[in-house]
Amino acid sequence: MVLNRRSLIIWIIVACLGSNAFASSECIAITQNVQTYFMNHAAMVFVADVRAVEVSGQVIFDVLEAFKGAKPGRLALHVSSEVHGFIFQVGQRVLVYGYPDPLYAEVLSTSCTPTRLINLSDNELVTLRRLAQK
Repeated sequence: MVLNRRSLIIWIIVACLGSNAFASSECIAITQNVQTYFMNHAAMVFVADVRAVEVSGQVIFDVLEAFKGAKPGRLALHVSSEVHGFIFQVGQRVLVYGYPDPLYAEVLSTSCTPTRLINLSDNELVTLRRLAQK
């Protein structure tokens, strides 16, 4: 299937609008710098190793470094599985930016966030460490 520029733009708009309204506004936030995102949007920011991913949607993390809303150690969270969210797999080391799912407050959403695989020498962690000290 070949998409021309107009079709591609329409597809991107539909993809963002197809998720919930909160998540679609988050799609815009990922173009901001880490500091703006960290200060204004994320409820939880941490680096962790993924230990288990359960069928129920619960993900077990070993938090290595916590910047906001979490503490180092074992953390079990139900993670929503929306279209724009990060897909966690056992063995990954991840930088998680999350917020409560707008429909289910106890569920963490990573929809349209810069959640990603990471190593502990990543430059983004230098910025997050500085922000966490404020």
